Amino acid sequence: MKIRIATPGDCECIAAVLEGAFSPFKSLYTDDAYALTVLTPEGVLKRMTEGITWVIEEKQSIMGTGSIAYTDNGLYITGMAVLPVAQGKKLGRKLLEVIEQYARQHRHQRMHLLTTTFLPRAKALYEKFGFQDITQNGQHFKGVKVLSFEKWLN
Repeated sequence: MKIRIATPGDCECIAAVLEGAFSPFKSLYTDDAYALTVLTPEGVLKRMTEGITWVIEEKQSIMGTGSIAYTDNGLYITGMAVLPVAQGKKLGRKLLEVIEQYARQHRHQRMHLLTTTFLPRAKALYEKFGFQDITQNGQHFKGVKVLSFEKWLN
């Protein structure tokens, strides 16, 4: 298992990971929310210009991904996904560890993210990793009810 910063040559594989991870839930998304979650290769490339994207490889295949974007109030984690065949191997946690290490090295004090209410495994991962649920009542993103999480770094 290897975690590395993604390159533009990884965009097709990252788009496939996003599709593989989120397509089982497609009917629960609005079209707009799904399009912003499951990016095209061009969308992945654009995301890479907004921050950093990491990939996690096993046997030279990309099995998961996670990205950050810089915001005024910390690092925004986005595009966290692990292929279903690789879930349960703690790959998401390992990606979060790399992202947190980066945040600490660069003196960021806060990490934050959104997830949907219909992804309980993601919610559990973030809570186990020390994120606090700061969801405001009725919070939505593109017509989908979401949960908002943050983690302060000391």
